Amino acid sequence: MEVFFQERDRKVKVQVIRNSSLQRALEEANCPPADAQAIQPTAEFYGINGETDHLLQSLAELTSVLKEMRRYMDMQTRETKLLRDTLERCDMCRTHKHCRDSPCFPGVQCADTSDGFRCGPCPRGHTGDGVSCKQVITCNDRPCFNGVRCYDVENGYRCGPCPPGFTGNGVTCKPANRCAENPCWSGVQCVNTETSPGYICGPCPPGFSGNGTVCEDIDECALARPCHPQTTCLNIAPGFRCGQCPPGYTGRDVQGVGLEYARSVRQLCLDINECDNGQNGGCVENSQCINAMGSFKCGECIEGFVGNQTHGCHPHPGMCPDGTICDGNAECELRRGLSRYQCRCLHIGVYYNKSSFQMPRLISSPRLKSGECVG
Repeated sequence: MEVFFQERDRKVKVQVIRNSSLQRALEEANCPPADAQAIQPTAEFYGINGETDHLLQSLAELTSVLKEMRRYMDMQTRETKLLRDTLERCDMCRTHKHCRDSPCFPGVQCADTSDGFRCGPCPRGHTGDGVSCKQVITCNDRPCFNGVRCYDVENGYRCGPCPPGFTGNGVTCKPANRCAENPCWSGVQCVNTETSPGYICGPCPPGFSGNGTVCEDIDECALARPCHPQTTCLNIAPGFRCGQCPPGYTGRDVQGVGLEYARSVRQLCLDINECDNGQNGGCVENSQCINAMGSFKCGECIEGFVGNQTHGCHPHPGMCPDGTICDGNAECELRRGLSRYQCRCLHIGVYYNKSSFQMPRLISSPRLKSGECVG
């Protein structure tokens, strides 16, 4: 078994040989045989347990010595530091420089004093203690961020605050997250920019107008008039809604958002022809139904019928199937070769037509008078 000990600047190697005689151990350690004769082995040295106890005791003593050495080294380190600090504060120990040593900044006036040297002020455009000077930056050098106001001061310059939408010291400004402040109208997209005010708002939502920061509702009813003249137009935010078509008209309800939609999709209300509902508009049968815009009215009985809307329209007495009206004492007869009915008096068998009545030559009684059969 090999054990290493660190002794200051060198490393000591200790070799422990177990289960071996002293003679062989000396041989392996390259010790002369004469030295081996002078050593009187003991039971403790050869004993396994004794050898281990001896080694442990040696290690413990070595550890104690190392700890003591470390304590002395720490103490010496503190004393050395204290001595250095004392020397630095000692005025008598200092070596005074003189102006011949050029201790001042180039161009700065130097004066020797009893305490050493004294440097004058730094050159124009510089600042410092005269020993070390650095160049002063002025507003002529444009040191501030673009758009930030610059102020000349005694030792250089001072920058104003960063522009709206930016954050920094005025010399360097970076865009702030202005969109986090929700500067745009609700629902409008916000994009951060590097120019003032630090953000751009997108367009207003459909149905609104504005710059994206402020949006106002568009009155489609007033600007586009999308509804039928006889209906109401309700402006809502956003969009519009048309009322129902008036009675007598038909059309779909219209509702939308934005001027473009209001101008392209308009409400149409078309007149309802009540007379064409298969029931004569509700007028009595065989009477006239007159349609009007948004309404209708019932008229007189049609030709060949007599009556009114209260009692109804009934066939006129003596009316033929083709509409020809004969006298009450005549009958309708369709003669061969003719397309219209003729009237024939029942008593004398005379044919006549009310539109072109001609008196027969051989008629005595009953008499015909003005298209009538007179008894």
